[in-house]
Amino acid sequence: MERLLAVREFTVSAGDGRRLVAATSGWLLVRTETRRPVRQPEEIVALGRNDLGRAIDDHFAKLPEAGACESHRDFAVRPSDLDANGHANNVAIITWMLEALPNALQRSAHLRGLEVEFRAEVLLDECVRS
Repeated sequence: MERLLAVREFTVSAGDGRRLVAATSGWLLVRTETRRPVRQPEEIVALGRNDLGRAIDDHFAKLPEAGACESHRDFAVRPSDLDANGHANNVAIITWMLEALPNALQRSAHLRGLEVEFRAEVLLDECVRS
């Protein structure tokens, strides 16, 4: 746990033990009626305790607001984009972010890192501008 966030750590290693991928994520428990975060119950906190350490030492500082951009793309939220809570899921949103990059950049660049902060829910049939 870090503040109100339940922290999940991920690593992928090669057969020889080399670390290939590392990721960390922080998740809020939100009361559906009020849409307000709540503290994790102690029994849930206890399930996640371990001494393996962090995959990435990130304390989830708020990211700056996005500035103006030269290109964009609009995406309509489809039923297949939704998670169990009826929100556009994180994989769909990250896919839209990457697909909105200019084609030349997509062809020439290689993604080495990504930091995402989800600030609002997106629902079925809404439009997302990436």
